[in-house]
Amino acid sequence: MNFNDVMDPKFTGGASLDWNITSKLTLSTNTYFYTGYQIYGHPNRPAASEVSIVNGTTTLVDVPNGPFTSRKEGSRIQGKVIFNAKIDYKIGKGLSAFINARNLTNNTNREWQFTDQIGGFYLLGLSYIY
Repeated sequence: MNFNDVMDPKFTGGASLDWNITSKLTLSTNTYFYTGYQIYGHPNRPAASEVSIVNGTTTLVDVPNGPFTSRKEGSRIQGKVIFNAKIDYKIGKGLSAFINARNLTNNTNREWQFTDQIGGFYLLGLSYIY
């Protein structure tokens, strides 16, 4: 992967597909992707640090295995492809049951420096619109 692109990915994109399988059953899918890129570190910040805000006070907290590999190098953000899907079944007027799956491949790469590493997220539920 080429990390010559600084601060934002060279390629990004996405697609979605909604399919009404029957009058009661709907499948919705979407995906997005981006290529890897480089974020340079701040010259006055330690190589591995995070910003912590507690009671309005901002401090830098050292992180032994933080996202920075060096001050000059900064953070390398890996390319990522995310797949999401939702199945919705209309039970009655205004009532439906659904299964919603986000990040089906459980890709935990960060999308920006210092953001959370979020894995797959799966929901089962009921929705009522009145």
